[in-house]
Amino acid sequence: MDHDLGGLLNRGVEFTAPEVMCLTKQLLQGVHYMHRQNILHRDMKVANLLLNKHGVLKVADFGLARATHKDVKYTKTVCTVRRTN
Repeated sequence: MDHDLGGLLNRGVEFTAPEVMCLTKQLLQGVHYMHRQNILHRDMKVANLLLNKHGVLKVADFGLARATHKDVKYTKTVCTVRRTN
């Protein structure tokens, strides 16, 4: 993948309305697929959304992901530590 969405937005890249609609559709399809597979991502953010030069979006970083089960209780909050220089 060529970029992460957060990096593009931080550089001031602007997307057209059709591009936003296409990326949103891909994201929702990806989340729908994960949920059908009983997976919770738990760290969804623009830095974890990868984009290539053809406009294909992929969800990345499944380090905090968990399988869903009816009998399992999960913590209510998940956070990522942000390091500043």
